[in-house]
Amino acid sequence: MTHANAAKPQERHFDAFSFLARFAPLIFLLLLMLVFAIIEPRFLSSINLFNVMRQVSITGLLAIGMTFVILTAGIDLSV
Repeated sequence: MTHANAAKPQERHFDAFSFLARFAPLIFLLLLMLVFAIIEPRFLSSINLFNVMRQVSITGLLAIGMTFVILTAGIDLSV
């Protein structure tokens, strides 16, 4: 007995629009970093990157906490 509707593997092709839609924030961030690195050579220094990470840490911890609250269906967006 043959199967007329046998599952054929889908051919995957590169779709530029879906790639850009998926990775647009990352691409935009990398472009901004490149522009600021060209304008100010000390932008990508270890001291500056450490300072940026230290300033973002509190907001990042709040975002992680709120993500857990939303994921557990206890939706409360008051920070």
